[in-house]
Amino acid sequence: ALKRGLLENDTREKLISLMADLNKTASETMQNYPVNACTDVSGFGLLGHLLEMARASKVEVNLFSDKVPVIKNVKKFVTANIIPGGTLNNLDYVSEFVEWPDNFSESNKIILADAQTSGGLLISVPQAYTNKLVNELKTKGVHDASVIGEVINKKKGKIIVY
Repeated sequence: ALKRGLLENDTREKLISLMADLNKTASETMQNYPVNACTDVSGFGLLGHLLEMARASKVEVNLFSDKVPVIKNVKKFVTANIIPGGTLNNLDYVSEFVEWPDNFSESNKIILADAQTSGGLLISVPQAYTNKLVNELKTKGVHDASVIGEVINKKKGKIIVY
């Protein structure tokens, strides 16, 4: 949508600000915590990068889809079929490793697999530190910081979406 000039000014400005500032503050802040794993969400989308972390760590992850920060109007663009080229490939690749709720929409699946230019950091910390890290990030201006999932057991890498 950005490349096609379809974003409203406020959405475009927020997107540019997120891409410019998000990772710097988060990467500096996470240095104060016992990080298990971290990756920048980019071309493989959130699901691709989360799957990479889950498989490397041999864990299963619950993903709370309603907690994933999504930029305003994204769903509108997805339903209008304005989708980055790699996104559908991402979704196809992760599908065998993801359990979806029965009523989960195709557009929401696409959003979770969206190929990003700069989508922020996916940081795994022990549960005892999640709220403290998120609160510190928000205090430092990363207002979209959120706990989006949890590691539930040591099994073959898999994602369960809620």
